[in-house]
Parts: sequence; C-alpha cells; structure tokens
Amino acid sequence: MQIRDDILEAAVDVFTRFGLRKATVGDIAERAGVSRQTVYARFADKDAIIAATIEFLGSRCLDQTRKAWEDQHSLAAKLDAYLRHCVIDLYRIAHGSAGGWDMVIGTQPQAREAIRFLLMKRAKALETILSPHAKALAKHGQCPIDLAMFISTVGDSLKHTAEDEVALKRSLDTLRASVLLLSGVSPSRGG
Repeated sequence: MQIRDDILEAAVDVFTRFGLRKATVGDIAERAGVSRQTVYARFADKDAIIAATIEFLGSRCLDQTRKAWEDQHSLAAKLDAYLRHCVIDLYRIAHGSAGGWDMVIGTQPQAREAIRFLLMKRAKALETILSPHAKALAKHGQCPIDLAMFISTVGDSLKHTAEDEVALKRSLDTLRASVLLLSGVSPSRGG
C-alpha cells in the first residue's frame, strides 16, 4: 500500500506541475523513485492513475476534515472545517499551479467519474453532521442527505466559478449561513 500511496503522491506533484496531458507515467515513476513497471503493476494505464490520484487527493481532504471534526462540536465549526479542506484547499491547488486545474475539475471521463464518487462520499460525511438537525431541516422541506449533496455539489461548483479566493469565501459564507439557518442554528452563534 505504501508504494501505491507514494506513486499517487508523486502523481499529485507531477500532474499539478505539468498538467494531465503533458505528464507521463515516466515522470510519475521518476518522482516516486520507482520504475515504470512498478507503476504499471499497480495501475493499468495513465487514465487509471489520473482517476486514482483524484480520488487520493479528495480522500485526503475529506480525511483532514474528519480529523478536524473530532475537535469540533458545533455544526458551524464542522462546516467551516469541511469548506476549508474540501473546497478552499482544492481551489488553491487548482489555481496555484499549471496543471492543478485539470486535476481538480476532471477533464477526462475517468476523472469526472472519480469526482462524482468523491462528491457522494463527501455528501455521506456531511450527512453525519446534519443528521442531528433533521427535525429543523424537515420544517423547511429538507433532509440531511439532500442538503449534504447540495453542499457538496455547490462547494465543488464554486471552486470552478469563483472569480478569486475572496469571492469564493464570500460565496461559501452565504452557503454556510443558509445551511445553518435551515438547520435551526443561528449563523452568529454557530450552534
């Protein structure tokens, strides 16, 4: 498992530096300190590496979110952690390098499928923090999983459409306040 993770970590670096099209399996192998044969023993082709890298990066962001949730008790703090790790951090990757954008938006079919999988995985995680607020959500015709999927997809969309990081954060503040109000929590108190 460690070699696979090393390859994926190298792929993140290579894809963000060169982009998905220009990066080669040889570049990834060299960066990981392994042979091309070692890479191909774990991944069928470059497309499989791309999909696995996107899933790896997205899972890492979600793992960071879950770790932050361990120390948080309020819905507001948990939403803040999610938005920071799963939206803002990925926005920075997308806009901070030549190839980051390709990786974050999923320009290839396998990449798009990996992103769809991650959006659902994020929604399932968000559902766990929204479930305690199910009664308040029901008063507004909402349920935890639907709102969780909305947060996941809107956050992902904002990464692509925000003019800059300041605009992204303003939009995320609006999303956050809306979710808190629907959940019966005062945005100023953060419940």
